Amino acid sequence: MTGRVMLIDDDPATLHALVYVLRQEGLDAHGFPNASQAVSAIRNSQWDVVVCDYHLPDGTGINVCEQIQLYSPSTFRILLSGKVNKSTLEDAVRQGTIHTFVAKPWNNAFLKRSVQEGCRQSQLLSTIHRLKNVVRNEHPALITDSNWIIRLANHRFCEFLGVEENQIFGLNLFAPTLSGAPLTQESEITRLVEADNTWLGDFTFFDKDRNPVTTRMAVSTINVEHRICCCLPRENEGINRPAIPQEAGTEAINGRAGFSEELSNKEALSTQLVARGYSGKDILLLSFSPTEISDSSASRACIARIRQAMDRRVTIRPLEPHILAVFANDAGIQVDWATQESAILSALQTPLSLYNQTRTVDPDCLRITVPHAVSDLTDILSGCASTEAITSIASAPAATTESSPEPTDNPLSELEDCALPIFNQQNTLAALEVPNLILTSPERWRRWYITMITSWRQHHQTPFQVLIDSQALDEQLLNRLLNTLDPSVRKSIWLVLRPQDLNYFRTLGCNIMLKVNPDQEQEPGTWTLAELQSWFKEHSGDIQGLCLPPRQFSYLKNDTRKGCEMLKKLQESGLTIWACHTDSTEALAASHLCGVDWLSGSALSMPLSANQLNWFAN
Repeated sequence: MTGRVMLIDDDPATLHALVYVLRQEGLDAHGFPNASQAVSAIRNSQWDVVVCDYHLPDGTGINVCEQIQLYSPSTFRILLSGKVNKSTLEDAVRQGTIHTFVAKPWNNAFLKRSVQEGCRQSQLLSTIHRLKNVVRNEHPALITDSNWIIRLANHRFCEFLGVEENQIFGLNLFAPTLSGAPLTQESEITRLVEADNTWLGDFTFFDKDRNPVTTRMAVSTINVEHRICCCLPRENEGINRPAIPQEAGTEAINGRAGFSEELSNKEALSTQLVARGYSGKDILLLSFSPTEISDSSASRACIARIRQAMDRRVTIRPLEPHILAVFANDAGIQVDWATQESAILSALQTPLSLYNQTRTVDPDCLRITVPHAVSDLTDILSGCASTEAITSIASAPAATTESSPEPTDNPLSELEDCALPIFNQQNTLAALEVPNLILTSPERWRRWYITMITSWRQHHQTPFQVLIDSQALDEQLLNRLLNTLDPSVRKSIWLVLRPQDLNYFRTLGCNIMLKVNPDQEQEPGTWTLAELQSWFKEHSGDIQGLCLPPRQFSYLKNDTRKGCEMLKKLQESGLTIWACHTDSTEALAASHLCGVDWLSGSALSMPLSANQLNWFAN
C-alpha cells in the first residue's frame, strides 16, 4: 500500500532511520525536525499518516498532534513514545488526539504494520469527514428510516424551516404538519427508492409559521433501513412567503393550529368529532402548541401526567399528537368538568421531560358537547333546518335499486362528500370507510354510496369496498341503510362490530370484521387478540377480518416477533387485518412491520372527496 507519511523527530539519526525503513516499504515518507515545520507542511498539503516523537524542542508530540487534528482531521496520528506516562498516552487515545502509539526503541515490523494500517484508516477518516461536511454544511438534508420517520436533520435543514431538530425528529416526512406533499407523491417516491433509484422533484415543506416552502429535493437509499433526502431551496424561498389561506370561518387560538386546523370553529369541530365516533359525548379538548408536542412520544408523556389528575371514570385519547380528548367512560356518568379541568392544568404546572429537556406546557382548553342526532348536527351547520324536515328525510321509504346503482339527482353536500381512505401494503387504495355522519340517514347513505362507487369505477380496476362501523348503529337503522341498495352489493360492504353483536349481523350477507382490543386496555364487549385466536379455531367461517386500533400495535411492539406471528397465522386462515385510525408514525411503522393487509388514519391521509379518489388511480 502506498501512502504519504510525515515523520517528526528532533534527532537526525532517528529521523533518517525512520524515513529509510518506511521508504523500503514503498511509502512516500518525509522527515521534519521540529513541530513548526511539520504543522506548516500539514497546512499546505495532504498527509495520510503522521509519526511524531513525544519530546520535541518546540512542544510535546501530543500538542503537535492536537494541531494536526485541527488542520487535517483525516490524518492518522501515531505517537513515538519513550519515557512517557502510560495514563497520559491512554488519555490522548481516549480523547482522539492520537490514534495509537509505538514504543521506543521500536520494532521495524511493528512500525511498518502500524503505518500501513494508518494509511488504510486514513481513507476511512477522509470519507467520514467528507460526508460529515456534506451533510452538515453543503445542503439542507434529512435522514429517514424505511418508514419515512425522520432520524436526523442537519443544521442547514433546521435553519431552512426555522425549527429545532427535536421538533421534527420522529415525524413522518409526509406528515401534514411538516409537508404539503400529495399522497401520490409519497407513493411515487417510495416506489423509486425501493427500486434503488433516486427520486428528484419539487417538494413542499411547512416552516415554523405553517408557510409553504417549495424546494428541489433528491431522495435516495443509504441502505435497506435508511434513506437520505437533500434539498436545494429555491432562490426566492424565505422572502415574502405567502401565508397558507385558512378555511372560511376558522381563526387561530393564541397562534396555535388545533384539531381540524383550529379549535375556534365549534361547528366544524363538532362535525369531525361526529365522524371520528364521538357522537353524544361531553368532551374536554386540550390543545397544546404543535411546537411543544409534535409527536406521539411527547403526547404519551402528557397523557401519563394528566392521568395522575384524572377522575378514574374519565378516559383520555389523542386526536392528534398535540390535541387530547377527555371524556366520561359511560354516557350516564356525570363529570364536574370545571373541577377536572382545574386538576389537569394544575398537574401540568410541574415541568415534563420532553425531547431530553425539561419543559412546562400550557394547553388551551375547550369543552364541547358533540351532537349525536342528525337534527342536532344539521341545526349546528345550517342554523335553519327544521326537525320535521330532517325526520321526513330519515324516514322516507327506501328507493329500489338495481345491482348497479343509478346516479342520484340529489348530489352530496360539501360536508357529506367525504370518505376515509384505506390503503394496502402497496400504497394502493383498497377500500373506503364510511363517516359516521353518512350513516345517520338512509337517503344520505344511498347518495354517498352511489357517488363514491361511480367515482371509484372511473379510476380503479379493483372491486369497490366500504367499511361501516356498526357499533353505533342499532339493528333497525342498519337494516334501513342496507335496504336502500340491491342485496347483490352487500358483499362489497364490511361491518365492523364487537363479538357480542356477531349473531345478528352475520345474517345480513355482508363481510364481518371484528374489533380487537389490546390486552391491557380492554373495552366492554370486545376481545383481546389472544381470546380471538382461541375462539377462531372453532368459528373460522363466521368472520372475514379483524380491526385493530393503533394502540394494539403499541402493545405488540413490546414483542414484535410474537405479535407478527399471531397475526400471520390469522391471515393464513383467510382473515383480512385492518390497522384502523393510525394517527401516529410510531403506530404506522409498527403496523407495516406486522404486515397488516389494510391501513388507514391521519398518519397516512386526511379524508378524501369523491373527485379526489383519482389521486390513487391504478
